[in-house]
Amino acid sequence: MATSYLPGADMERFLTDAMKFVGFGDDDVAVIRRTGHLVLAKEQALTGALYDHFLSMPDSARFFLAADGTPDRTRLERRKHSLGKWLRQTAEAAITPDFSYYVLMIGLSHSHRAQGPDRPGGTVPARMMVGAMSLTQSALAGIFAAELPPAEAMAASISWNKLLLVQLNALLLGYVPVGESGSSSSAAPTSKGASMSDPKRLSMPVGEAMFTQRSIRKFKPDPIAMDDLNLIIDAAVKAPNGGNRQVGRFLLLTDRKKIHDEFGPLYYEAWWAKRRDEGHAWKTLDEIPAADKNHRAAAQLANEIKDAPAVVFALAINNGPANSVIPACQNLMLAARTLGIGSLPTTLHPTVMDRFRAMFKIPADVAFHFCIPLGYPRGTFGPNVRKPTSETTFLGEWGKPVPWK
Repeated sequence: MATSYLPGADMERFLTDAMKFVGFGDDDVAVIRRTGHLVLAKEQALTGALYDHFLSMPDSARFFLAADGTPDRTRLERRKHSLGKWLRQTAEAAITPDFSYYVLMIGLSHSHRAQGPDRPGGTVPARMMVGAMSLTQSALAGIFAAELPPAEAMAASISWNKLLLVQLNALLLGYVPVGESGSSSSAAPTSKGASMSDPKRLSMPVGEAMFTQRSIRKFKPDPIAMDDLNLIIDAAVKAPNGGNRQVGRFLLLTDRKKIHDEFGPLYYEAWWAKRRDEGHAWKTLDEIPAADKNHRAAAQLANEIKDAPAVVFALAINNGPANSVIPACQNLMLAARTLGIGSLPTTLHPTVMDRFRAMFKIPADVAFHFCIPLGYPRGTFGPNVRKPTSETTFLGEWGKPVPWK
């Protein structure tokens, strides 16, 4: 569905346009809510039948196999649970921007699915996501035909189909063009020793990436493919830098044991040292008042950063200043966002710096500026909450308002 704006930056408008296109209205909402209980009564049968179908077809089964080639039951149960959540919200005729971002995140997680020894399937092609929606539509039609008079069954099928088409539009926003194999159709084979970086993979509109980027502090344990990390770092070094002196350096940490056993505890210590400097007496997350959401979220990162699949340290040779790496860090995080990978910039504390340098053998003349954990989010991207620019921007001189609201 082509638009003249960036859908991911204005999901409310995108949803409205999609609903108009398929003719979805208040009468359809009423039908869905009236028949939702029939669908939810068959939730387990529906989710089980869908994944049984996937496993019966070699082309789709590969996305749900463990490294030994057998079905990954743990992953399948997680997927069934997620599908059940989607069904329950759909039965409420959920058409809010928040739910649309949840559906978009499903698309991103499938279209940017990491590939490796424990994930042999790679990304899930868009055609299979469309097929899954079609299978769902057929299954729902069968339920309504068995439970309702013919006219009501037809009306229910039509209303549910409209809503599923709206959701499919949101889901497919998470996709880049893919080939039949499920890999990026724009990715060319690389010769031995050549970079795996392909900027065409960063196909999300820059406005959409900016307007849906947010600080991600809760990560899934899923590993990030090395070619994705290569692309993210490559995007970082393309950022402007003073005089093109290129003093920025990046230390990429993917050793899970070192992150968990060494850096994680160090970061935890550093975070709580900052709180002592601020005059807080807290010593654990539970002691932070529930109303202080900012500190509680940051404390959760201090607890969980040890489980991040990757961490990037932004450094500068010759003790270069922070402004030598700030643009690069923003490029890095935007590239990660485009690949469905969450991030945020954070720092350390002077009390741990000597141990930090020793831990990673960082020379004394190399300045540390930022620590950026990376990982697929437990949660969703979406609109962030910021003050209006009319409150933070002046025109010509301090205090003079800009001509917009």
